[in-house]
Amino acid sequence: EKCQVDHKAEKALGILQRMQERYDSGECAAKPNIRTYNAVFQACAATPSQSEQDKKHHAIMVVLDLLRDMKERNMDVDKYTYPAAMKACANLYNHNKKNNSNNQFYV
Repeated sequence: EKCQVDHKAEKALGILQRMQERYDSGECAAKPNIRTYNAVFQACAATPSQSEQDKKHHAIMVVLDLLRDMKERNMDVDKYTYPAAMKACANLYNHNKKNNSNNQFYV
């Protein structure tokens, strides 16, 4: 099960990207909505603390890139969006902080 959890962020991002590709190709029903983005944020937050640094860094970058993407698309957020994104970054960053007290993280 650890392996399945370890790849949650990648799988969720892949689904979101496939949905966007299908929507861009004319399939209106495949348009990603705020729930889709929130699910990716939650998947990133579930990246295990014992994951390699590159997986945690990738998950943080996914969150930040998606927040930027949502802003560019003028998407309306809901009450779950920012807490889910912040939880993901906090979970992933806190594990890095234990190893280096000089780390700084700005969103």
